[in-house]
Amino acid sequence: MKLFPTLFAFLSICSPVLANEIILPNRDLSPREVIEIQLTALQTNNAKKPNAGIQQTWAFAHPNNQAVTGPIERFAKMLKNKNYRYLLGHKEYKIREVVVAPKIANFYIVIVTPDNIKLSFNWRLQKVEAGDFIGSWMTTSVSPPIRAADAI
Repeated sequence: MKLFPTLFAFLSICSPVLANEIILPNRDLSPREVIEIQLTALQTNNAKKPNAGIQQTWAFAHPNNQAVTGPIERFAKMLKNKNYRYLLGHKEYKIREVVVAPKIANFYIVIVTPDNIKLSFNWRLQKVEAGDFIGSWMTTSVSPPIRAADAI
């Protein structure tokens, strides 16, 4: 069966998921799953290669969000600044659904930093209405962190 190795080689070159190990937005993912993908990626940001988690998170930034926070280099700097650096390498997270409507979803996120500081974020997603990822949930905004008490 020579077809299988040829097909695998083709997919490895052409498929961003296989080639770069980046999960791309698709309509089968729920808003919660999108946040889980992003938080897990940020938790293990440098595990596979430098800033791989930031790149994964960027893949799920809504086009409107990318227009404001991009390009990727600027987005990476933003994630490493004083407000969002705590997301990189955090120990654990908890996701609480606030509201999920047909086109908009809001979640309350609590993370625990390596120093055992608990921080909360408001995470907002929206369904993409045009382009390559139409119908997919993508992140439109993440609030600056707020010190959380005993949320986890």
